[in-house]
Amino acid sequence: MKTGKAHPQGVVCYLGVDVTPEMMLERYCRVAPPPPDKQAALLRLTTYCDALQAVKIGNLLSVNYSPEVLPVLVVEQEYFASVEPNRKLP
Repeated sequence: MKTGKAHPQGVVCYLGVDVTPEMMLERYCRVAPPPPDKQAALLRLTTYCDALQAVKIGNLLSVNYSPEVLPVLVVEQEYFASVEPNRKLP
């Protein structure tokens, strides 16, 4: 997030373009110092992108982490877009 504010949940949306882990890391490095271990960061982002392939647009998600510090997506609510909006989400 550009503001740097953390949010416990987010909604899956369609961007209209494919997003790669490398693109995500490059964009992150524009606003923050690069991670000390670029390979570990790319592994986490790759795991995150792979996990996103299994969920549908509109689902409300949260992220937990495995013991290996890899992201695990948790679907909190399916098809969030069809439910009354929560104005507190970004």
